Amino acid sequence: MKVIWGAEDIKPGRRYSKHGIEETWMIGYISAVDGPVRYVSVSDQDGMVTEPSTKEDLARSLTEHDYLPMELLD
Repeated sequence: MKVIWGAEDIKPGRRYSKHGIEETWMIGYISAVDGPVRYVSVSDQDGMVTEPSTKEDLARSLTEHDYLPMELLD
């Protein structure tokens, strides 16, 4: 299944992953940033945090790397 993520899908607290990996991720944000480049991904496995990006850029990256919202993986 191919999912196309949109900016409206980027919501803090939403978890995602993909078939074939054990790691899950959660969408978060940097609270000290007051602007569009504040959304991050946080690994549930080791707490690693990605560089901040816009909702649009994060959605594009999730689509390109075939990630799915957890509700579609269950």
